[in-house]
This record gives sequence, structure tokens and C-alpha cells, in this order.
Amino acid sequence: VDTCFADRVFYCNSGTEANEGAIKFARKVQMQRAKAADPDATQWATETVSFSNCFHGRTLGALNLTWKKQYRTPFEPLSPGHSFATYGDLESAKKAIVKGKTAAVFVEPVQGEGGVRPADPDYMSAVQALCTERGVLFIVDEIQTGLCRTGSMFASDRYAISPDILCLAKALGGGLPIGAMLAREEVAAALELGTHGSTFGGNPVACAVARAARFSPV
Repeated sequence: VDTCFADRVFYCNSGTEANEGAIKFARKVQMQRAKAADPDATQWATETVSFSNCFHGRTLGALNLTWKKQYRTPFEPLSPGHSFATYGDLESAKKAIVKGKTAAVFVEPVQGEGGVRPADPDYMSAVQALCTERGVLFIVDEIQTGLCRTGSMFASDRYAISPDILCLAKALGGGLPIGAMLAREEVAAALELGTHGSTFGGNPVACAVARAARFSPV
């Protein structure tokens, strides 16, 4: 991954919040693209795709992305507009990712709850290419794997990919609650002042701890 891909960072309090924010960012980007093409547009891509055995959080939006039924079933009905593709199966991804309907794809470079399963590099590149071809945001969830937990800064460093959004948390704060979305300018610029926020996101204490956790000598 191009670790300098991000132009801006949005700070929040957890990985779930980072993924929730990424869903909102993706929908807003798709709305703006549709409005740029047709100012009178009233429909645009809003749906999301994730993969079998994935985990992306437990709040209602992020829960939509999460595979295990025992997490989802007690809280159904969840919001419509989400589908799962089979992790590692490109043909399944091709069927699930639909131009004009799918706003974003969420993928883990190494699945955690799915059994510590690294993605095949060719598969990851192919999924990103598919997203680019179909106008879909490619969102990489590195909440469990990011920040040297796999031996490199990001697990994605091992793949020839460059996400539109990369989500971080867990190791970022060394035990203190902090999460982050790293985003390209086109994505970040879609949210004007007031369209998304976090009361304690980016608070000085959590950020100071995150800085110390990442840059203190071992």
C-alpha cells in the first residue's frame, strides 16, 4: 500500500466509529458524484459489500458489515442495502459489487475473527481494480492489523493496493480509546463542516498517547 495515500485524517474514539464514519463518507462521495453528473439526481450508490467471516464492529451501521449471525440476529432488522461476498473468491466479488448500487467495499487484509486468514495479494489487487472500474470506494479495515501488528506499518504494505479510506484503532492508542480514518482528498472533501463529527474525537490526551505509543523507542 502507498502509506502516503491519505491527504487527511478524521479522528474518532474506536474502530467501530471509524467504520461507521467510512460508510457515511462513502455515501456522501457517491451523492456528490451523482449530483455532479446530474444536478437533479435523486438516486445514487448507497449499498455496501463486505466478506464472509469478516468483522467490522458492533454498532448498527458497522454490524451490517459484520459476518457472524450471532452478532447481527438479536438486533435485526438491520438497515437494508448490504451484501456479503466470499472472501478470496473474485467471481463472488464481481457479483456482489454493482456499479451504480454499491457505494463502498470493506475488506480486511488479514481477517482476525475469520481465523487469522491473510488475503491473497492478487485477489486484493483484483478487488481494488474492480472497485475502480465500477466507481466504488475501496475501504481497508486495519483496525486489528494496522500499526506494526503484522511486522510492517500496515498489513496492506504487503499488497499492491492503495485504498480510498483506511480505518485504524486498537494499537493506535496503546490501550486508550482512539480511532482514525485516513482518506484521500476527494473522499475527505465530501464532508462539509457539520456533516460528521465526534465529541471526543481527536482529544489532546488520546492523541498524545497515540503519538507516544507509535514513536517512543522500544
